[in-house]
Amino acid sequence: MGELILDTSDKVGKTYVALYDEDMRRVMMVLLDDSWSGSERGYLNAYFYPQDSSSGYRSSGYIYSSFRKTGKLWCEPF
Repeated sequence: MGELILDTSDKVGKTYVALYDEDMRRVMMVLLDDSWSGSERGYLNAYFYPQDSSSGYRSSGYIYSSFRKTGKLWCEPF
């Protein structure tokens, strides 16, 4: 579980959060970023790294939202 909290005057900025397995292989990464300078909207993109696949990663694509100043990421066991 992670939580990102920024100063009230700041925007999200570019932030990467990654999860690794017990062998330190990347399993998932989430990118949080501002859409463009001066915008109050931001976006996130989740990258999944399947361990049983030859592809490098799969992406959720950009998801635009109005999140600002606080972002929360949590995961639960499968």
